[in-house]
Amino acid sequence: MLETLNQAGGGSDLQIVRNHILETVVNRQNLPPPQETAGNYSTSFGYIADTIWEDVKPKLFGWACTHPAIWPPISPKPYETRFRTLTIDNQMLQGVLAACRAHKTTLTGLLHAISLISLTPHVPKEVSEVTGSTPLNLRRFIPARSEAFPDLEPDRTVSCCVTSTEHRFNNELLDQISDRIKTAADDSKLATCADIMWDVSARVREELQEKLSQGLKNDLVGMMGFISDWREHAKEAQRKPRAATWLVTNLGVLDGENGSDQLAGTWSIQRADFLLSADVAGPALTICPVAVKGRDLTINVGWQGGVVDDELGEQLVGDIEKCFRDVAATR
Repeated sequence: MLETLNQAGGGSDLQIVRNHILETVVNRQNLPPPQETAGNYSTSFGYIADTIWEDVKPKLFGWACTHPAIWPPISPKPYETRFRTLTIDNQMLQGVLAACRAHKTTLTGLLHAISLISLTPHVPKEVSEVTGSTPLNLRRFIPARSEAFPDLEPDRTVSCCVTSTEHRFNNELLDQISDRIKTAADDSKLATCADIMWDVSARVREELQEKLSQGLKNDLVGMMGFISDWREHAKEAQRKPRAATWLVTNLGVLDGENGSDQLAGTWSIQRADFLLSADVAGPALTICPVAVKGRDLTINVGWQGGVVDDELGEQLVGDIEKCFRDVAATR
């Protein structure tokens, strides 16, 4: 979009902005196809059977066989999104990224680890496992201008090409973290668990690499064709426990300058913000980091007001900020 705006402003015949309104040529005929048909998804019989079994067994056996992540509970009302915004200046961000590289992980992995340690004291004893989720971009695996979709260019098309992978943390790890922080002051619990934090961060990175190495093989998106009624599917999800406790988005860094030679009067991006609305049956907390190259990092932490305690979300924001400061100072 940035590239197109600057081309249009540089004498191009394409006048796409009129009175600050962006006009497009999208119509019903050239809308991108559903993502489950755009790529060559390959699902084995075993994967199909396991996925369907996980979906139907709560109906057959009640709540005795369900996903272990049952916290926080699901409630469709009140439906409101609450969030807090954290801004990390570029100098601190570079320090955190250097520490991540030294520990063979990424910012995404570190945010998962901080979330795990921050939330562990609040997890009820009866919960045997918590789960973090990471969205992944599938555009790299979807062919451009294929025979089936000759007009589709995934890298130049606004469309949904996303899957996710889960990171599961069992009660043994939860107990280990709890034992560490029982005797620690509130402002030192992350420092007390520093080795666990970096181990979990590296593990998350490895799990993401493993998922990406599989491409479109045995991916949940390939199962979407089995769902005949999405409205009913969404209603059914509200009657099941959450499959994930939190989610860390994976947008990365935006290049806001549109090339090295930025001219006066051209469009540029100075700051980026990203936030997911509350998902009733999805992850209870969403951690959404995004940065513009060479500028600040913005992290929005969101949750469903009235279902997730505001203090829980605010504490997570505070823990992320403190950890980033400590990591940048001691790298």
